[in-house]
Amino acid sequence: DAQESRGLGDVYKRQELSGFLGGLVNSNFTVIELAGRVREGHAGLVPTAYRGILLAMTAMLVRNACLLLILAPAALVSALPSYLLMLLVSAAMVLLSYWRRDFAGQAQPLDMQLELPFSLPVALRYGLLFLILHVAGDLMQRQFGDAGFYAVTLLGGLMSSASAVAAAASLAAKGDLPAIVAGHGAVLASLASIGFSLSFVWRTRQPLLVRRLAAGMLCIALAGLAGAWVANAVGERLTGWLP
Repeated sequence: DAQESRGLGDVYKRQELSGFLGGLVNSNFTVIELAGRVREGHAGLVPTAYRGILLAMTAMLVRNACLLLILAPAALVSALPSYLLMLLVSAAMVLLSYWRRDFAGQAQPLDMQLELPFSLPVALRYGLLFLILHVAGDLMQRQFGDAGFYAVTLLGGLMSSASAVAAAASLAAKGDLPAIVAGHGAVLASLASIGFSLSFVWRTRQPLLVRRLAAGMLCIALAGLAGAWVANAVGERLTGWLP
């Protein structure tokens, strides 16, 4: 029995690792895949789907923070409190689930058909979306100020938070957008992606999974907003660390 339990845990961990790796590519698509397996009647996958989706969100946050680091470090400094708090909350919920030995049901093979991140169609699609968001964000910021930019970033986060974050970072790197505004926009895009993912979870019609992920995503969102408040309170001293 102990050996069978360890084998079951290994299967779940591999499936959850797939969730994390999928989140690096496209977190929403990964959530759709995980939620779809549960909706197909694999109720035993609810615990591992819960952790897999949280890990996909964690991977998305890491990826977006890395995009800021590469393209606009000053913007990352402004967004760093939000990303650190969101990552801390997400990781804590995953670890809590492991600590509770939340391995119910039978092991199910989770063969997720994820898109290759470096394939030409994917690169072209993300490149086109990046260009649209870059131009739209610049125009809206000029016409309506920061509120216009945030509106574009929010919409972009629903489609691809990576493209929205990259567009915000690019504008900040060129000096067309204050670093702190770009950082807040990146956080907003990440939160939009998290909220949008919940709509796919809702379709599983698994009350336990929906409740747990809704509570988890709410905690992550509140952590992100708290981090944004910290960044605003500290103000220019954050971005002043970088040239």
